[in-house]
Amino acid sequence: MSFETFVEDERWNFTIADELLGSEALYIIILRDPVYQFESMCNFFDLREFYNVSSFDGFIERLEYGTLREDRFLNIAGRNQLSFMLGLQPESFSNEIVIEEFSSYISTKFHLVMMSEYFDESITLLRNLLRSQIGHMLYVPKLTRTNDSKQNLTKK
Repeated sequence: MSFETFVEDERWNFTIADELLGSEALYIIILRDPVYQFESMCNFFDLREFYNVSSFDGFIERLEYGTLREDRFLNIAGRNQLSFMLGLQPESFSNEIVIEEFSSYISTKFHLVMMSEYFDESITLLRNLLRSQIGHMLYVPKLTRTNDSKQNLTKK
């Protein structure tokens, strides 16, 4: 079986992907800024009740003091969402050595890491990687929220 493009929006497993796609595959990923991704996830899944907090600031306080529960809403959403979706096990979220090794491993696997907050710039990098002409790429933003549905995030 041969693929021109394979798109995945599930928890990533490099072993299965390598078996399926072969050694010549280009791995490209689109990530979100972890802070904005966490804020969005908390609102999308309405995690205040699940984590027993009254506000987004309550999440931040729980994270700061290490008291946010490790279990995940529907086993899909929770603390360290980006690392979880890339395959890091929740029991390793506080292990700095494992996190450093995981980060190094991830950085060697992807040929391009795009950031949704810099999508236009990321598309230019993708175009260069794929040696494509700018007119050959089109994207349509979807599932975007209005500013009034977003939490006002402070530097903290």
